Amino acid sequence: MRKYTRDLRPGEDAGDVVTREKRREDRVRREALGMTRLIWAELDPARSARTARLLQVDLQESCRLYTRNRRHFV
Repeated sequence: MRKYTRDLRPGEDAGDVVTREKRREDRVRREALGMTRLIWAELDPARSARTARLLQVDLQESCRLYTRNRRHFV
């Protein structure tokens, strides 16, 4: 909640901040580069193996979705 109240502009509530962030994220997604969201708890070293697996799955999904029919020259 702090995240959304910290970024309030005059006359806004937390819902406005969430909406603004969602629109920003939608613009990034339209770039078709892939995106993953993490929460702080997933950066805990005790969860690193699980987080690494989740990131690997997300990376594979991004490659599947966003590199289809592209040619790569090395």
